[in-house]
Amino acid sequence: FGGRDMTGESDAKYLNSPETPIYNKRGILYGLSRTRDAAREDRSIVVVEGYMDFLQLYQHGIRNISATSGTALTTGQVSQLHKFADTVYLAYDGDSAGRKAGISAGYNLMKGGITAKIVNVPEENDPDSWVKESGADTFKKGLEDASDVITFHFENSSLDLSNASERSRLADEITIELASISDEIIRRELVRQVAERMGVDENAIVRMLRRRGRQAGHRPTESPETAPAPLSSAEKAEREIVKL
Repeated sequence: FGGRDMTGESDAKYLNSPETPIYNKRGILYGLSRTRDAAREDRSIVVVEGYMDFLQLYQHGIRNISATSGTALTTGQVSQLHKFADTVYLAYDGDSAGRKAGISAGYNLMKGGITAKIVNVPEENDPDSWVKESGADTFKKGLEDASDVITFHFENSSLDLSNASERSRLADEITIELASISDEIIRRELVRQVAERMGVDENAIVRMLRRRGRQAGHRPTESPETAPAPLSSAEKAEREIVKL
């Protein structure tokens, strides 16, 4: 069960029942079963954060759409999206948390070989309220004007970019993400964009990337969060019963 709090009395915007072994929010994309044909036809898809955002946009004629149900975009979801789309438009909430989540999701999409665009949802709006107030045409214009991830990151950073040390901190944040992008062509283009924005030579960003790569080489290839825990004998038996 999932629902939106209409009273404003809850700290959380959405109220959800606990996950179960059958339904894992991080493993699926809400609504994709109904919209994947439209996404495949356009080779693009809009991803929103909540099911109410999804439903409102779908009712307004945006058919190539899916939702993450409020979770961060996972590598499994990126793999699902790659089957149907070459470009993903992230239309997350217009508050600081939504913008931060959009930036993180954008880098995750690029790591999966997908072109990512971030829609500039008006401040303190979400796609649900935005399309109700301004209509579908305004939202479609937002898709046309969507920013690339690097531009959006620079324009929505909380750091003072007139300060050299804070610009360096932002470059460090970005190179952490770029170091995980395996496609060399995509990575080179992103390095060019960052260097141009920073007003520095591309080699300076490349050196930061190399340093990041060396640091990453000492980390375990699989984090404890993603590594599956071994099943107990009881869990194995239960799974066999479910299969039967």
